[in-house]
Amino acid sequence: MVDNAQQPLPPPNTTLPLSQRVVSSFAVLAAMLLGAVPVSDGDAVMHAAIGRWMVRYGQLLPTPDPLVWTDRGGDHQHEWLAQLLLGAMVQLGGLGALRVFGGLVAAVCAWLLVRLARRHGVQVGVVVGLWLLAVQPHLAPRPHLLGWALAIAVLGFGVLTPQPWSRRAALGWLAVMALWANLHSSALIAPVYALLVMIDRAWLARQAGQPLPWRDGLLRFTVCGVGALLQPLGPLLPWYVWQSQQIGAGLSDEWLPLLAPDVLFSQPFALFSWALALALLAVATRRTWRGTLAAWPGALAGLVAILHAAVTRRMAIFLFIPLLFGARALPSSPWLGAATLAGSVAVLAPRASDVLSTRAVRQGSFPEAATAFLQRAHLQGRLFNPDPWGGWLAWNLTEPAQSQVFLDGRLLLGGRQVVLDLIAMQVRNPLGQKLLANYDIEVLVQRTGDYLQVPPPDPQQWFLAWRDGQAVVLVRKGPHWQQNWANIAAALPALERARRTHWPRPMRGPPGMATPTDIRSVFDSPLPL
Repeated sequence: MVDNAQQPLPPPNTTLPLSQRVVSSFAVLAAMLLGAVPVSDGDAVMHAAIGRWMVRYGQLLPTPDPLVWTDRGGDHQHEWLAQLLLGAMVQLGGLGALRVFGGLVAAVCAWLLVRLARRHGVQVGVVVGLWLLAVQPHLAPRPHLLGWALAIAVLGFGVLTPQPWSRRAALGWLAVMALWANLHSSALIAPVYALLVMIDRAWLARQAGQPLPWRDGLLRFTVCGVGALLQPLGPLLPWYVWQSQQIGAGLSDEWLPLLAPDVLFSQPFALFSWALALALLAVATRRTWRGTLAAWPGALAGLVAILHAAVTRRMAIFLFIPLLFGARALPSSPWLGAATLAGSVAVLAPRASDVLSTRAVRQGSFPEAATAFLQRAHLQGRLFNPDPWGGWLAWNLTEPAQSQVFLDGRLLLGGRQVVLDLIAMQVRNPLGQKLLANYDIEVLVQRTGDYLQVPPPDPQQWFLAWRDGQAVVLVRKGPHWQQNWANIAAALPALERARRTHWPRPMRGPPGMATPTDIRSVFDSPLPL
């Protein structure tokens, strides 16, 4: 093992200076506030809806899926434990409980990072501040947030530590790995980092002329590999994750590369964090190999973490690995960490309005008014919806006849072709027009802004049932047409119906394109047949 005598760790009971305690407390508080914002992520509500169903019926979600009618049996409940926890929380406290969950787990992540930074003698503010900048775009109350906490615990306190594992430690980390695997599929990455750390430690030991630590490295790799497979899918989990990435690539921003054009506009500070982490990693690695710093496993793992994010931006969580290693190259001044953390919080200050909001969900994130109409109208027949709204609609349309949506965030449910069909129906090219009939869709929900930019569906078959600034709802002359018409008339008073089922003239599409005003959307008697 590489000698760490050059920078001995402080004794566990060492009293920290007041400045470090203030920075540490502020780091945890900042993470908690950033995590406890109103819900705006559709997948968060989707996981809550799945968990609520499992709590109510006492079983894992079956196939075919009771929430999504396009299910072809492609999804599996690999995140069942996290969904069960979310479902139990929202069953007791409603969607507002997701804010509490997000804040608490984010605070736990920051607390774990603080402990790691102290253990390795690096600047707490640098590690936590830059990490918050990188992960903030993906800070949502979903199962992956629990995966973050377990990743920091397993990799930071287990895999990356230089002390050899005892049998008791190996069994303990196996149990933690199994917990991680049932909370989120990111557990699959643990054996990869265990292998990278083993190679890194062997390289450093060879440079120092010491015995290669293969036995301990193989033990960590085996524990992580076996633990990652101790969940319902077992050895099929890697295949499932691979399929998810193949479908999500190009369709979900979470699977897009870090250097995709939109990052420069929507996530520039996350990109800055990764660039700075790479620079620190390079300096620290150079100094470590020259022997001026105590060797600490993680240089190779840190480089892979950065490259991994360049391919898939949702891997920002693992930025803590290069930061922990690279921060060793920085001066030990406490003001540097405090300034970095303060600067990161200042950059994220625009989210202060969300932190102070008392709403459970962020205003404008979901079609709340249109959903209230759907709850009153009890429209029958197959529903079409944009993918980001699937979880929200499934959560709110609780009647058995209305609980199924076209698709939610689980793209594997229907497969890639269903996702492509969804896009075609939203843009309503000639193929999309035919698909609406082929799928036998009777209720169409779409963003108002999107709807105004595409050709309307057949005006002889589709009628406007609801519109507001955020969403439109149309119904088709299908098997449930007369019942739906009667339900709409009963759900909306006459004045409200006159306002919501007519398009104002200013709301028109691009010049030369058919506009929504071309749809015969007057809900007056006699009933149009």
